[in-house]
Amino acid sequence: MVLRSAICYTFSAACDVPSFIKHAVKIGKHLFMKKILLITTGGTITSQMTADGLKPGEDNSSILDLLAECDPDNHYEHRALCNIDSTNIQPEHWCMMAKCIDSVYRDYDGIILTHGTDTLGYTAAALSFMLLHIPTPVTLTGSQIPMAEAASDARNNLYTAIQTIEHGIKGVTVSFNHKVISGTRAVKTNTLDVDAFESINLPYLGQVYDDGFHEAPEANSRTETYRFTEALCPDVFILKVFPGLSPAFVDAVLKSGCKGLIVEAFGLGNISCLHRDLTEVIEKAVRQEIPVVVCSQCLHERCDLTRYEVGRCLQRSGAISGNDMTTEAATAKLMWALSKSGSVEEIRAIFNTNYVNEVTIRP
Repeated sequence: MVLRSAICYTFSAACDVPSFIKHAVKIGKHLFMKKILLITTGGTITSQMTADGLKPGEDNSSILDLLAECDPDNHYEHRALCNIDSTNIQPEHWCMMAKCIDSVYRDYDGIILTHGTDTLGYTAAALSFMLLHIPTPVTLTGSQIPMAEAASDARNNLYTAIQTIEHGIKGVTVSFNHKVISGTRAVKTNTLDVDAFESINLPYLGQVYDDGFHEAPEANSRTETYRFTEALCPDVFILKVFPGLSPAFVDAVLKSGCKGLIVEAFGLGNISCLHRDLTEVIEKAVRQEIPVVVCSQCLHERCDLTRYEVGRCLQRSGAISGNDMTTEAATAKLMWALSKSGSVEEIRAIFNTNYVNEVTIRP
């Protein structure tokens, strides 16, 4: 239809060359215009100061205006899912987001989801598994400073999100401070700095520089079939090991209805096996078909349960190594895995598989 319109216009405006050129330029822009959906969930980006502190504002449509200002050559639509501080985001919200995206992704060239920064890393990881290998770019962003304030980082982050879609970086990502991070590798590392997120144990998928957008070679290296998961099992507990932790506390967690345990261990994945020995209660969990996944409290590098005696105690107890996964990704993956199986060995196999850049599997 666009081509026929251009041909018809050529005959009707043969004597008006400048008008024809203007019309042709307009058609060209329309051909390359991307249709982008903005999904808003609240967060700092629209927050306003109240007597009780910063609180998400009632009107999220202002983000749509800022998107159009960042790049007026695209077509934007808006859908408000919720309007809450991200501290209040729960797995039920992740399911709502995933279902919304699954129902509309075929209709758009890309989806931008704005979200508070505090739990954005958890949401990005959860959506990465629930929307596994989604062929449409889905990128999460927000801001450290409300968009109504002069020093806000909202505009830069929205611009980065647009560039993520413009360059077709598929799957779930985080666009923040001119950087694009895989959804399973984003961790909030600063509470106030606008450079709020790091990509842990994986290079950035893209970055905005003064000479344009630079995309990493691995940004679109995977082409597996899209698989949607509608629900998660939220009955997971994160246990941070510290000197003095009593095994009785861990046992109480297991008795509370916990179906999966993430252990944030020391260093390469080490726990106390001398005084206040934790291995017995870990073994008990595994015998009860409660999978135990071990991650390191250190942000960078990996977990290796074979290096030290205190790590091998965990390995012998039946714990699963999280390798170089972030706690956020391990938590989301365990919820996702538990929605598919209750078998420790099947979940071990899932954790020994790299689905969406979440883990580096070594021979």
